[in-house]
Amino acid sequence: MVAGFIIIILTLGFVFKTDKPTSAFITANPLDLSEISFISPFRSCMGHDYSGKNIDGERETNRSMKHYIGLKNSDPGSRAKVFAPFVGSIIQIDLEKTSRDSQVWIRPDRAEEFVFVFFHIDLMQGLTKGSQVQSGQFIGYANIKMKGDSFDIGLKKSEIFGGPNIFDSPFNYMTSEVLKEFENKGITLQNVITSKEQRDNRPCQFGQGLDQDEQIFLQ
Repeated sequence: MVAGFIIIILTLGFVFKTDKPTSAFITANPLDLSEISFISPFRSCMGHDYSGKNIDGERETNRSMKHYIGLKNSDPGSRAKVFAPFVGSIIQIDLEKTSRDSQVWIRPDRAEEFVFVFFHIDLMQGLTKGSQVQSGQFIGYANIKMKGDSFDIGLKKSEIFGGPNIFDSPFNYMTSEVLKEFENKGITLQNVITSKEQRDNRPCQFGQGLDQDEQIFLQ
């Protein structure tokens, strides 16, 4: 009985160790930066409330814990290419309620507790749930139906024992090579992630207009 109890404790200890930080697994840029106008910071007030637990297990509310992507050409019918950010597989495809096509969830082979999410994407023909993708593989286009539309990217982590999703910024898991591509355009870890404390001190008022720092324009 005692031996069994010790095994359970050791097993749980092993499980909880998976909560330690994961090394950079985003090995390819998911965007063609030549097509991009701006990126909203993690915890911005763009769009709608998209909040939950952060990577430290703290509950957050009234903020957007993902990134909106604006196109240089955002006329109806314009498109921006998107790419698989790592070697992995498509685990979920959900039609958007706004009829701007699909949410596409991709799980990395190297960090299976995470899921990278594209919002408002037209997948290339032949890619379906279960499809394997390679790092940097062209997988589809952002779906732009109305002038000024943007699309979104986000990162989720599954909580142990099936709890609610945890949100974090994909930029925290990019290799130095991928981060350098963004830095060359003026996007850095410092300006693309608003801290919890900063947002707590400046609560979002969705629909009331944007602060100047809600969109980081590429150089």
